[in-house]
Amino acid sequence: MLDRLTVSITVFTIILGPFGCGHKNEPPRSTHDDLPRFSPPVQAGPQRVIPLTADTLDDFLGWVEVTPRSQVDLIRKKIADGANGPKIVDSLSQRLLQLPVQDVGRRLTILAVIGETRNPQFVEPLKRFIWAKDVGMPLPTSGPKTKPQTSYFRYSQGLQARAAEMLANIATAEAFAAIREIVSGHPEREVRIAAIDAYLFQHQDSEEAKAELARLSPKDAKMIGLPRRTRDMDVQAFDAKVKEFYRRYPEENPPVPQQLHNPPGAAQAVRSRGAAEAIPPADSNRPR
Repeated sequence: MLDRLTVSITVFTIILGPFGCGHKNEPPRSTHDDLPRFSPPVQAGPQRVIPLTADTLDDFLGWVEVTPRSQVDLIRKKIADGANGPKIVDSLSQRLLQLPVQDVGRRLTILAVIGETRNPQFVEPLKRFIWAKDVGMPLPTSGPKTKPQTSYFRYSQGLQARAAEMLANIATAEAFAAIREIVSGHPEREVRIAAIDAYLFQHQDSEEAKAELARLSPKDAKMIGLPRRTRDMDVQAFDAKVKEFYRRYPEENPPVPQQLHNPPGAAQAVRSRGAAEAIPPADSNRPR
């Protein structure tokens, strides 16, 4: 299971296994408290092993986040040992559904642990999270096209896409039915694509599964069977598949950044405004 499941301290950094999201040092931090925050990095070192129980859940999640990848089998074992413990489903579900998300890294860890349990009782909480209108804080609105544009990570869509992968990993008939509903009707493309890939992975990329997904979401047909890198895959072979995808669908290439040109007179206006602001009012008592 943990061959592709990713847990992260910041964003997708600690690997637990099966669904690599394909998708650091102290991450950039916003000065605004209303934006999603990332868990601060913690120095790895000898750690006391924490069991997964309702009472130790927060300590367990913190332990997972600082445990090196070489100990992934130990993490798996601890999750398996506690997956069906008293109140563990309620405790994890409660933390998953605390909205809006303020700590992206911790929420990814929670999703990873839920996916690793493969407990069918998590199907409904995951569905609620995936279909929530907005699980993160709203992003700043873009300025006029004449202003520099900034790229933002879409927290809500990224987290919901991850949740879809974890839902597919539960691999029950109910979970797969929920994935098909996401493919056919979720409003966010990122979430539909993640659900498509996770569904295919769980069905060994069969032609039958591909045909079923194409019927469910014709608009996403070209996203069915996207290149997926596995640990045993040659890097050059993976890159070749990615290049071939973009050759076939050039419209999927990210736009080339364009240099902005100020409209005529804009530079002069800025200089004039700057000069005016530098001159204090006539009645000012400030020294000149």
